[in-house]
Amino acid sequence: MMKNYTKALLFVLGGLLLIGSAAGTAQAQRFPYGGRERPTYVSGSIRWKKDLGIIPMGPGNKQAAPVPCGQFFVAGTEPASGKSIAYTTNPFAFSEEGDYYVCRYAMKAPANKTMYMIPGMGGVLLLPKMDTSAFYWTDPWIGGNRNKPPAGAFRTFTGFTYVTLSTRRPRGVANFEMIYGRSDDPR
Repeated sequence: MMKNYTKALLFVLGGLLLIGSAAGTAQAQRFPYGGRERPTYVSGSIRWKKDLGIIPMGPGNKQAAPVPCGQFFVAGTEPASGKSIAYTTNPFAFSEEGDYYVCRYAMKAPANKTMYMIPGMGGVLLLPKMDTSAFYWTDPWIGGNRNKPPAGAFRTFTGFTYVTLSTRRPRGVANFEMIYGRSDDPR
């Protein structure tokens, strides 16, 4: 009788250990970062042709900004309201690639939310509106053959996109290009 009791007890304990290890494995798969969810990020770049110039140090200044990416931002906004959900908070990495200036960024963003990704210049405090200072959008920049938008045109961006991150898809990419555009352009 004692033998049967011992066998049954070992069987039950073995089953509990098996269930416990399966649960631990599932937990480790879901939270591979020491019990935390995997961080979610959006990364990418803002690029523009070198012939458009580099932003000056300030309005009316004749010197290029020492940190050309410092006036750019990227924000993830709520599609319906335009309210900012996440945005860049640290300087972008600046480089030159062929005929382009490039500002690369990476930002933490929430999982399980669809965001409409937008670039801009100035700051994020006005979102969903943009800073309309001529310094960013229409004034001449430094260098380049076409450093001032033609009459009726302004600096704008292409590449607006939607991104949804999750624990299974923790990384998103949104790349933008700064160009000259017009408000009456049918594109």
